[in-house]
Amino acid sequence: MFTINGDISIKIFQLPITASEYNPEPVKTLRPNNGSVRWADDNTSVNFWPNCAVYDSVNDALWVGDYVRNRVLRIANPLGTPVVDLVLGQPNKSASEDNAGAGYHNPNAWGFENIWAMNLDNFGNLYVVDSGYEGREDSGNLRVTRFDAATLVPQPGNIFPLPAATGVFCKINFTVRDNTITNIGGTGMPATPIYVAFNSKKEMLLTVCSYGNAQGQRIFLYPTPHIGTTPYPTYVIKPFMGQGAFASFLTDTDVMVQDHTWNRVLFLHLGLKGDVNGDGSLSTTDLTLAMRIAAGLETAIPAMITRGALTGQGTITLEDVVALRKILP
Repeated sequence: MFTINGDISIKIFQLPITASEYNPEPVKTLRPNNGSVRWADDNTSVNFWPNCAVYDSVNDALWVGDYVRNRVLRIANPLGTPVVDLVLGQPNKSASEDNAGAGYHNPNAWGFENIWAMNLDNFGNLYVVDSGYEGREDSGNLRVTRFDAATLVPQPGNIFPLPAATGVFCKINFTVRDNTITNIGGTGMPATPIYVAFNSKKEMLLTVCSYGNAQGQRIFLYPTPHIGTTPYPTYVIKPFMGQGAFASFLTDTDVMVQDHTWNRVLFLHLGLKGDVNGDGSLSTTDLTLAMRIAAGLETAIPAMITRGALTGQGTITLEDVVALRKILP
């Protein structure tokens, strides 16, 4: 287990930690500028300010967000002799400007402005959340960028290849920043991302904060986040919550979400049969929506059909409305 601590260190613990282990000692601690992490090319010490990390167990590498320097470090062999052999977001060791030198609020495909969180999908692609709570002026580029696994392979002698991201979320392209309706891709599209999580079906869950999003729209699901430059969500999950600071799939259809605003953890079930609107529960709202779809008054997206076509006809029909009425609480 890797933890980021208030003393600007990364502590590594061996799991499981039992209930009897009070304040267990880490098996290793990585600190900036003390020689515990070195550059792969010249063996000098690396200075960094970690604020998020994700471990790649396939390649034994720890990806670390260096918040102050607007870059992502790949630390190879973190439990052995840790070395940084690849950097995203900056062209050299001394550079630290926003957006790879383009400057504040000038996003591009290479750089970052406020690295907030990171995660890896099933293919080894890296997703970097470049955002922050409430969309403040200092909340970065208000987006998520995807770096494909093929661009994340270290090349000897070139720690700073400055690869371009191949996908962007919450924005229509790599160069827009503000949360306008046009920039986020239309009404109902997510803005101000906070965290991403993945299940074994290769779906991505995106949590957002309240800034720029409609009431109740806090969690979005992407069926194929690894495909295309600007993937779009298939539906929004609508629990009554504030800001999803963290999320993790427990199964392919069950997810745990930390609600930062109200200091609680929610356990949500996705894909509930009859849950046409995708809010995680069955209610008369689902029945009304199913009736409108069956009557041709509303267009159903694929996820609505998956949950609402109870009689297996490939669309939502009047027979499905009758079946849904029978299972409502």
